[in-house]
Amino acid sequence: MESQINVWNAAHKRELGHKKEVHEEVKPLPELFKVSGVKKILDLGCGAGRHLVYFSQRGFTMSGLDFAAEAIRQSQEWLAEQGLSAELICNDMIRLPWADDIFDAVISIQSLEHNELSSIQKIIGEVHRVLRDGSFFFAVVKKYPPRKDWKKGKFTELDSHLYAPTEGPEKGIVHYFFTEGELHDMLTGFTINRIEEDKKQRHYCFLAQKVVTGA
Repeated sequence: MESQINVWNAAHKRELGHKKEVHEEVKPLPELFKVSGVKKILDLGCGAGRHLVYFSQRGFTMSGLDFAAEAIRQSQEWLAEQGLSAELICNDMIRLPWADDIFDAVISIQSLEHNELSSIQKIIGEVHRVLRDGSFFFAVVKKYPPRKDWKKGKFTELDSHLYAPTEGPEKGIVHYFFTEGELHDMLTGFTINRIEEDKKQRHYCFLAQKVVTGA
């Protein structure tokens, strides 16, 4: 874990974390969330804060978590520039530092994939724990298999479905590539509203809701 933290901090100090555009698949979510009564959202793997800013500007109460201190620093800076605020915590995803049943939605945009399979399963369990019954889980994750042109083909397979670039700004950062079947298996305890490919067919985007207890 320490080596991954170092790699991510270095990446954010270069160009990866600097004010990226909002992910295209995220843009319709505020409307859905507002009509569904969502108020409090956790951005899991918030990076430099692009979605924290986007949702905060639209009136949502935001919390953000990232294990790279540099990402948290950049998020704080960006929010302050916009006159916004959010709860920001530097921590790993496997042990979320919140009580049960407190969020109306959790989003995780191209961040859940930066873990090994066993960790991903634990993280999804934590997401389930901190969500209220009926609340939303939206994520964008890598689609298996990686295309030959991913990172210009300069990557290595570390384990089944787990890869890392061998050069460039993401050198050494692990990427797990999901099948649709795996997502169905992992999301027990959730009702899956949809699993779709993004426009470039390189990611899966899924929207699920925590099953209501006793339903």
